[in-house]
Amino acid sequence: MADEDNRWSEGNFVGGDVSLDFANTAAGRTDGVPLTDGIKTYADLVAWSRAAGLISKAEARRLGRLADSRPDEAVETLDRAIDLRETVFAVFSATAARRHPPEDAIAALNEALRNALPNLRLAHAGSGFAWTWRDDTDALDSMLWPIIRAAGTLLTECDPKRIRYCPGDDCGWLFVDSSRNGRRRWCDMRTCGNRTKAKRHYRKSRASG
Repeated sequence: MADEDNRWSEGNFVGGDVSLDFANTAAGRTDGVPLTDGIKTYADLVAWSRAAGLISKAEARRLGRLADSRPDEAVETLDRAIDLRETVFAVFSATAARRHPPEDAIAALNEALRNALPNLRLAHAGSGFAWTWRDDTDALDSMLWPIIRAAGTLLTECDPKRIRYCPGDDCGWLFVDSSRNGRRRWCDMRTCGNRTKAKRHYRKSRASG
């Protein structure tokens, strides 16, 4: 599998949390079906995980080789990844709308946590210790473990009023509003914000003309 990290740019990582960035690999959801989807294959999942800093280049290549030798398992892992992504979106889009997350989504996230957290380890880091993930495994879904933990941490530790949903056309990306005044509206002002401003200006120009 070729290294395809360059398909993902800095503009794909505006969520302020890796779990939201993962949810944002799809956009423009209507009735649960995304208009655009950046993860359609296991290779896409590996490439995004590499760009997100969840795995190294060597790990990406190793996972690619494993997937080539275990194609059915790779497809199953991709399916679980998409289920996780939509679970994260369901939980935090509800939070952004000031609603309680769906109980089935919380149940799915709890199940994911039960599967991921046994792989969490303490490791030496400088003069102390840090959390890390087991690296003595050939699990094809290892890149999902930190996403699952991040989602649980965000849900329990972040002020829910800081979780936002971008209103841009065909967007719907999620992000943590870390601005001082708590008034961030767009996933990225350079994209959704400017497009909306341009459309508003065009409509005003047409109306006045």
